Amino acid sequence: MTDHTTDDGTDATDDRRDATDDETDATTTETTRSNDVEPDTTEDVDPDTEIGERVLRGLADHVTPLETTDPTAPRDDLDAFPESVLDAQIVGLGEATHGTREFFQFKDRLIRHLVADRGVRLVCLEANAPETLALNRYVVHGEGDPAAGLAGVYFWTWQVEAVRDLLEWLRSFNEGRPVADRVRFHGLDVQYTAGAVDRLERLLETVAPETCEELADDLATLHDDGERVDEADHSDAREAALARVRDRLGGAADTDSCLSDPDGDWAAATSDPDAMAATDLHLCLETLGGAVEYKRRVADWRAARESVDSTDDADDGRADESDDDRAAESNHESAEAAAMAALLGTRDEVMADLVDTMLDRTGAERAVIWGHDAHVNRDRSGLRDRDLSGTSLGSELADRYGQDYRAVGFAWGHGAFQAIGPSALAPDGSESGTTVSGSQDDGSDDGAGESEDGPSLDHDLAVWETDGPPANSLDAALAAAGHDVSVLDVRGAAGDERVRDWLDTPQRHRSVGATYDPREPETYVVTYPYPDAFDAVVFVDETTAARPLDGRD
Repeated sequence: MTDHTTDDGTDATDDRRDATDDETDATTTETTRSNDVEPDTTEDVDPDTEIGERVLRGLADHVTPLETTDPTAPRDDLDAFPESVLDAQIVGLGEATHGTREFFQFKDRLIRHLVADRGVRLVCLEANAPETLALNRYVVHGEGDPAAGLAGVYFWTWQVEAVRDLLEWLRSFNEGRPVADRVRFHGLDVQYTAGAVDRLERLLETVAPETCEELADDLATLHDDGERVDEADHSDAREAALARVRDRLGGAADTDSCLSDPDGDWAAATSDPDAMAATDLHLCLETLGGAVEYKRRVADWRAARESVDSTDDADDGRADESDDDRAAESNHESAEAAAMAALLGTRDEVMADLVDTMLDRTGAERAVIWGHDAHVNRDRSGLRDRDLSGTSLGSELADRYGQDYRAVGFAWGHGAFQAIGPSALAPDGSESGTTVSGSQDDGSDDGAGESEDGPSLDHDLAVWETDGPPANSLDAALAAAGHDVSVLDVRGAAGDERVRDWLDTPQRHRSVGATYDPREPETYVVTYPYPDAFDAVVFVDETTAARPLDGRD
């Protein structure tokens, strides 16, 4: 892990609050191929406590209206965005859902501003790192097709028009520029091993076929077939295989030149335009290390969850429960909570490591990150409706980079978004036809569609409607300001005595990842202590669903 201290030698952790003064629930996590983690509700906030007029007026004074979310529109109004965000070394751009067109469009618009007008040269996406190398080749060299590249990153969330439009703009920006000054585009996530293994095999087949043959069994063990959750726990076998691969590639004569001189002989040998550059070997090994660790955490959590479930089943129908039974149940629940916290933290910590890697790898001085609010915020990464949290990507970056990391959250008033949910309950005509129910071959057997209020339902990608913001939430406060599109300067508002105490208390905020159940809307309301979590919040009053690339309405 890279050590980032401030110029005066103090640890960057000390700057986190100074900077502000100046995944789905546990069941659907396993049943959808998605990359969402949603914040937990660690603080109890009374939804019936109305926001006072003094607070509303104070917030409004720190809200700046913006012209549009349209990325093709003139960008002059974006100069009114908080300067601390625009000039930061690393900017994290969140989203309150994984399926809102206007959030994606605005992020595209702001990224264009950061790239064209502020000199940012690295864009990072919450997607598996090796799989996005094809997208980077398109952005930098114009090779390949962006839609095909997006189809290879697993997540339906990014297979939409708005993300493709950003990639095409980045390509047009790079056209004719010196290669060293071109924008790079890379993924940060580590939930899968397949892409890294496939790229390693291609490189070894080209440059070191004998080594490739020697490692064939270990590479096959590491390969997860593009499935995030395994039917059985393969952690021990994968860890042993990874150790052998690392040892072999680190010591073999035919690979040593790559590891010691990544721009040397191997780079020249990979003449196939579809083969990766030699430096990608390092990225694949790093990604494999993170993915194997992540999958170990998933397996640990599943085992702990099964212990809780078995205890619950044993207690069913019993008239009395002994102290020993209650103690055992409590121990199992504590173990499950600890396993989930470790799972949440592991993924985001490894993503932060990959930010370091990409900055070093590309030579870029500044970067912008595209992800969910739950990841980019500086406070925590957690679960909806559970008092569980771990290190977030944003909190890890704030520890490492101090005031050089800024986070932007998103909120909305009313309108539509796409997400996976019980399609039978979706508005007429909104179902996409993409079934992702519990029968999906991802090792799930927990009944993804189960609800306390109804039977199991097939879960499909569908369009959902909301008719207004949650009561007494930051979303409602920003809606009251009366702008179609706006940005709240959280840092400025935190210094306003009319608002300071309200913001310092965790406030309600609507948050939807890749899944949604309209029967339980309150479970998609989370809390944030805003000055700790975000530097700015973009608000869009009326939203529409992101538009899939496959032509679904």
